[in-house]
Amino acid sequence: MNAHPTRWIARLSLFFAMATAAPPGHAVVIHGRVIDDATGQPVENFVRRVRSYDLHRAAENWQDHLDATADPDDAGSFTWDWPRAYEQFVVRIEAEGYQPTVSRVIQRNEMEVELIFRLKAAVPTAGRVVAPDGRPVAGAQVTLATVSRGARWQDGTLTPAHERYQTFSDEAGRFRLPAEVDSFTLIAAADQGVAMLGSEDAESPFTLHLKPWGGLRGRLLDHEDKPLPNEPVDLHRGLPDTWPYISIDHDMKTDAEGRFAAERVPPGAYQIVHADRHADGGRVWLGGKIVHLEIAPDQSRPLILGGRGRPVLGVIASPDGVPQEGLEVHLTLKPPYWKHASEAQLAAYQRFVASDAGSAYSGTDMTNADGRFVVNLPPGNYWLRLAGSPILISQQVTVKPLSGYEAYVPQHLGTFRTPPAAAR
Repeated sequence: MNAHPTRWIARLSLFFAMATAAPPGHAVVIHGRVIDDATGQPVENFVRRVRSYDLHRAAENWQDHLDATADPDDAGSFTWDWPRAYEQFVVRIEAEGYQPTVSRVIQRNEMEVELIFRLKAAVPTAGRVVAPDGRPVAGAQVTLATVSRGARWQDGTLTPAHERYQTFSDEAGRFRLPAEVDSFTLIAAADQGVAMLGSEDAESPFTLHLKPWGGLRGRLLDHEDKPLPNEPVDLHRGLPDTWPYISIDHDMKTDAEGRFAAERVPPGAYQIVHADRHADGGRVWLGGKIVHLEIAPDQSRPLILGGRGRPVLGVIASPDGVPQEGLEVHLTLKPPYWKHASEAQLAAYQRFVASDAGSAYSGTDMTNADGRFVVNLPPGNYWLRLAGSPILISQQVTVKPLSGYEAYVPQHLGTFRTPPAAAR
């Protein structure tokens, strides 16, 4: 028999795996060789990783539970009998001092695959950090985050997935981090400000331009405009799927006057929520009460959460723009999305909208001769419907938070046109 004994054993393993454990076509045997591209010699110490591949998704996580190291009995090689392989996947090799290398896309119906990984010397992720005025910043915390090795920003403190992916800039503002071939985001934080830069937006060496920190201050009120003391308020930001994942959270608690604040907040789009409580005291996040806001550099934005709300107005018109008079307009708090909501969330929503506090989150008015309606609503997400004809208009609208503690400025939702009669 000419086949390498390891491969012969692997083929037997594949046969029994297919016969007993896995549906036909799910098992794959992968034979890999890892060599130094410059010398042609085997690389004896490496880590093999895997993730599924989907052309329509920006990125998939490397599956840590499937990681494996080199075969000690076969230097520079590995054989992996994977009885339940993903439909499509890629394999990655990591080794100290080398650039990570990723295989071609492998189909699980290939059954048996030969791979050669030629590792090149590592090219560190390097650059410098500069202040808003362009001067270098020493001692800035610099972190590299990927979709699998994300970073967490909790209450103003940045924590990487692993200390290996964090460093500090030197006196000239320079930094060096490990080589990475996946898309990544660099984050720099210092007293002067914060910077985030995606690997697809620039080339190494990277320059991280700090921008002044953002901040948030506000007040939480009940449905009678009275302060709610000692209540949790959560500020959260998750970057879009097209970016490596960075979660940013600030967990705040109101003081005796219902005030809350967050400092050292990276500028950007956020959502803020005051959670409701289970009957047993636990917290439930109602989707309709999540408020979206933009935090700008060097700005501490004041806002009001809850309360009796602000005037909200809109216009109902026919398809040709004629104002519709005498129509009954309802705006109600958006319920949790039923496919993803838990029973506790749905029950909490029903309890809330039936409560005195929940009554502030609904409004009804009749359109006047100009087709206009006016209601008072706290910030949140709502459904707008016409009474008796839910198919005429059923549209989500967002009431934005108030900027300032006492300026109840009206918000115009715009014009809503009823569909043509033939479409009803």
